[in-house]
Amino acid sequence: MRIMVADHQSKVRFALRTLLVRQPGLEVVGEADTVEELLDGVGATQTDLLLLHWRLGDEMSEVLSTLKQVCPGLHVIVLSVRQEACHDALAAGAEAFVCKMDPPDKLLAAIEGVRARYSQRGQRRDGKGRKPSAEGRSEGKGGIEILGLGGGTPEPVPQSGL
Repeated sequence: MRIMVADHQSKVRFALRTLLVRQPGLEVVGEADTVEELLDGVGATQTDLLLLHWRLGDEMSEVLSTLKQVCPGLHVIVLSVRQEACHDALAAGAEAFVCKMDPPDKLLAAIEGVRARYSQRGQRRDGKGRKPSAEGRSEGKGGIEILGLGGGTPEPVPQSGL
């Protein structure tokens, strides 16, 4: 599975790349630290899965909608320290949401879930019949901090949210 990592922090991109290269069948084919690089890179790299930081730019719902129109078979897992972003990300078309404060296993489980759906179809980029799901969605606090993905102090998680 060809993966692109989009995050404005270089240490986060490095940590994700380091985690992913150790997984069989996963290949990091590109990185982006701006929305412009992301939009240019996804099509150029024939990306299957995008790991997208939800605060990469403004109006991320629109960015995700544009990506899904340009690359209908693109799978997206949204990453954020803000758990309240989960609803917006899934509503915009992401297949999964993972909190950056969660253990790396949560991200790997979300990727495996996307890969399983991708494999069942038997072909790339078909984009048919997908509905956003909460698979891989974070339910608690944890510690991708060991990978440096937390980006400092996490924003508070609202008690009445998701």
